[in-house]
Amino acid sequence: MQVLLTACLLVVAAAHLTATTYLPASFNQIVAESSTIVYGRVAGVRAAWSDDRRTIDSFVTVQAVDYLKGARGATLLFRVPGGQVGDRVMVIPGVPSFREGDLVVVFLKGATPAIPHPVGLAQGVFRVIPDPRSGTPLVVPPPIVARGGTARIGRGDPARGPVPFTAFAAEVRGFVEGAR
Repeated sequence: MQVLLTACLLVVAAAHLTATTYLPASFNQIVAESSTIVYGRVAGVRAAWSDDRRTIDSFVTVQAVDYLKGARGATLLFRVPGGQVGDRVMVIPGVPSFREGDLVVVFLKGATPAIPHPVGLAQGVFRVIPDPRSGTPLVVPPPIVARGGTARIGRGDPARGPVPFTAFAAEVRGFVEGAR
């Protein structure tokens, strides 16, 4: 009897489980889907409950340094799901987190008046770090972006290393110009 009860509980519990699978988008897909591509510094992050109080969203303000596609002004606000309000934390796999002061290149999707969001969640956020020798900005690709189609991702792959911002920006602008 106990085995039967356990089996029934497992079947009922399994019916409510869901899974998330992320398929890497190619770099040119991310560029094409973006309405705005901004390079800038995170000026602030504010989390808030949704209107129905079922989810938390984080609103990220970026001080724009350069726009690689589109333009929205000196600062830009975008939204990502998840965050912390008081002692409640909502973490969603595949969603990037942001801290004030982070340098980022963000590929955003969404038309006004909606608040835009990163294309492919983490796939649309590229971190920027200073080169340890020269201090020039280097763009670090997220781990799940496929460069030019299907790609196998391997630890320590030199093709996935940081790229100078100027070369990265030229590549993005090349894709943008090619799409017109």
